Amino acid sequence: MSNRKGVMVFLVAWFFLSLGSPAMAETFSVGVALPLSGEKKDRGEKILHALEMKVEAINASGQMGVHTLDLQVRDDQSDPETGKAIATEFAANPRVLGVIGHYDSHIAIPAAEIYNKEKLLIISPAVGATAFLDKGEYGFSATFADTHQGADIASFLKLMANIKSVLVIHGTGGYARTVKNAFAERAQRDDMTIRTLEVSDAHQQLPEDFIKTQYPANQVFDAILIVDKSDRGRQLIRQVRDAGIATPIYATDRTSTDMIEKLELKYKKNLFVSLPFLFDFASMQAYEFQKEYARRFQSQPSEWAAFAYDALGMIAEAIQKKADRESVMRAIADQNDVEKAYEGITGKCYFGAHRSAQRSLVVVRFSAEGDLLKPLHDQIRQVSESEVLRHLDKKVASGEVLLSDKVPYYHVRVILVGIDFLRLNDVDVKEGTFNLDFFLWYRWKGDFDIDNIVLTNATDSDKGPLSLVELRNDLEAEIKWQSYQGRGTFLAPFDLHQWPFDLQKLPIMVAHKYKNANKVQFLVDKERIRSQSFSDVPDEWEYLGRQDAGGTYYLDSVFGNPNYRASEKQPAFSMVQTDLDVKRNTFPYLINLFVPLAVVVLISLFAALVPSDKFDIKLNMAMTGILTVVVFQLTQVGSLPPLGYPTVGDIYFMLSYVFLFILTIKNFIMMRLFDRAEKMGGSVKYDSLVDFGFVVLSLVVYGTYTYLVIPK
Repeated sequence: MSNRKGVMVFLVAWFFLSLGSPAMAETFSVGVALPLSGEKKDRGEKILHALEMKVEAINASGQMGVHTLDLQVRDDQSDPETGKAIATEFAANPRVLGVIGHYDSHIAIPAAEIYNKEKLLIISPAVGATAFLDKGEYGFSATFADTHQGADIASFLKLMANIKSVLVIHGTGGYARTVKNAFAERAQRDDMTIRTLEVSDAHQQLPEDFIKTQYPANQVFDAILIVDKSDRGRQLIRQVRDAGIATPIYATDRTSTDMIEKLELKYKKNLFVSLPFLFDFASMQAYEFQKEYARRFQSQPSEWAAFAYDALGMIAEAIQKKADRESVMRAIADQNDVEKAYEGITGKCYFGAHRSAQRSLVVVRFSAEGDLLKPLHDQIRQVSESEVLRHLDKKVASGEVLLSDKVPYYHVRVILVGIDFLRLNDVDVKEGTFNLDFFLWYRWKGDFDIDNIVLTNATDSDKGPLSLVELRNDLEAEIKWQSYQGRGTFLAPFDLHQWPFDLQKLPIMVAHKYKNANKVQFLVDKERIRSQSFSDVPDEWEYLGRQDAGGTYYLDSVFGNPNYRASEKQPAFSMVQTDLDVKRNTFPYLINLFVPLAVVVLISLFAALVPSDKFDIKLNMAMTGILTVVVFQLTQVGSLPPLGYPTVGDIYFMLSYVFLFILTIKNFIMMRLFDRAEKMGGSVKYDSLVDFGFVVLSLVVYGTYTYLVIPK
C-alpha cells in the first residue's frame, strides 16, 4: 500500500512539474554554401556577412523563443562537384532545416537535384535560372527569374525609352540564352525589331576584332542589349565604343557585376544597367542595414547580400511555426502573393508561380564620376495589388497603368530631392521641435505636380508656419529642377535617455501628399548636396554630421477607399529623410547642474568631519541636503517634456537621494545608539570610519557611472 501511494505521489509531482517546465532549448541550423575562396571570394563573403548579421539579430531578439539559430557555413569553391558534396552533407544532417546558396547557376543547378531528392529547402540569393527552379519544388530564388528580367527589360524599352529596334549581343550559356529568349519574345509581341549576335562561350577572352567583324553592317539600332558574363560583357562594351558606336547600351544584372570598379569611366557614358534591387528604392530598414554593414565591414553590401538577409528571416519565421524540413518548405511556398509577403529590408518578399522572388526591375545609369549607380527618372513596376487588378480597365483608361504584351505596369516617376543646411536656429526639446533655415530643391523629368510634395513633419509654431521662397529653376530642360530657400519648425522624436549627454537626430521628411511608391519614388540627390560641414548652430549644440536616406514606409490605413477589401492594405509610400546629427554641449550643464549638485552632496557628506557626538548636526546636514536636492531637481525638470523613462540626469539625482537618505538613516541610528551607550556607560565605535568609507563609496559610484554614460 505504501509503495502504491509513493508511486502516485511521484506521478502527480511529475505531472505538475512538467506543466511548469519550459520547452527544452534547441539549436536549429541553416546551411550556407557560397564561394569563399578564389576569384569570387568577395561576392560570397558579402553574402555571408549579411547572414551573420541576421542570425545575430534573430538570436538577440529572442524571436526563436528558447531556441537559437546557427549557420553551417561551407565553401563551394565555385566548383560543381564541391557544391554537390556540400548538398549531400547538408541533406545528411537532420539539424539543417534549410540552405541558403549558391551564388552561381552552374553550381546551384546540379546541387538542386540533391536538395530536391532529399527534400531539403534551398533558397539561392543570386540564381534565377529556369534550369535551377525546374529541378523541383524545394528550390527557390531570392532574386527575380532570368525570364522575368528579360521580359521586363523589353517592357521598359518599349514603355519608357520608346525603343523600336534592338541588337541583342549574348553568350551561349544557360543564363544568357534564357534572358535573351524572354526578351525577344516580349519585344516581338510589342512590335519591336530584334537582331541577335551570339558570342560563343568557347571564347572566354573575346577576339579583339569581334565587334568590327561581326557587328551588322549598315544597320542602325535604337539600343544594344548585352547579356553575358561580367568579364566578357566589359570586353564587349569596350569594343562597341572603340568601334565608334554611340548607341545606348543596356546590360543585365550579371553582365554589370563589378562594373563600377573594373570598367573605365569613358565607357560608362550612355550605358544603362538593369538590376533586381537598389538600396535607394528599398525601405528605411534597408538603409539602416546598409549603414550597419558598412560600419562593421568597411564596404557596401551587394543586392545579393540583402536578398540573403531576408531569405534567412523567412526561414527563421518558418522554423518558428514548425521545425521540420517539410513544414519549413511549405511555409516558404505559402508566401506566394503580396498579402502573405514577408516584410524584409528589400520590401515585401514573396514568390511567384516558379518560386522566384517577385522583384521590380530598376534601370540605372552611372554618375558623372562613374562611382555611383543612379536610377533613371522613369521606371516601371509590374502591378501586383489585387485592388488595382480588379479595376484594371479603369486604371489603364486613366493612364495610371500601362500595358506591355498585355502585362500591366505602373509608371514610377523618380524625383531627386536635395537639402543643404543654412542655419539651425533653435532646438526646443520640451516642445519636441527644431527650427531651421535651409535650401531645398527637386529634380524630375516630364510633367509632375511638385506643388503636392510636402515636408511631412513641418509644423506651425510661434516662429510662424513653414516658408518656402522660390529661387532658381529650369522648367524647360529635359531634366527640370526647382530650388527654394526655406525656414520652418519641424517635429522631432527626441530620445532623452542620455540627457544631458544626449545625441539627437533632427529629421526633415519629404513625401508626396497622396501618391504612393508605385507612382512616385523619392531619392536623395547625393551628387549635389554640399553642406557636409555646418557650424551655424546654437551654442548648446554641436553639429556631428548628416544622414540622407530615401526609402519606403507603410501606412496602416486605406484612407476610407471602398475599393480595398478587409484584408488588403495600401502599397508603400516613398520618402526622403535628411537627419542633422547633433550632440548636446555638456559644459553648461557642468556649471549649472553637476557642480551645484556635487556641492550639495559633498557638503552633506562632509558631515563625516563633524565629531561623532554631534549627531544632531550630522542629521540636520543630511536632511537639509535631501531637501535642497529635491528643490534643485524641480528647477531642472522644467526644461524637459514629461517623460515615461528616467534620464541620465535623473539617475544622478536618484543616486544623490539614495546616498543622502542612507546617510540620514545611519546618523539617526548612530544617534540612538550613542544615547543608549551614554545611559549604559558604553561607547559607540567606528562611526568616523563608517563615514569615511561612505564618502569614498559615493565618489567611486558617481565617478564610475559618469564614465559609463558619457558618449565615447
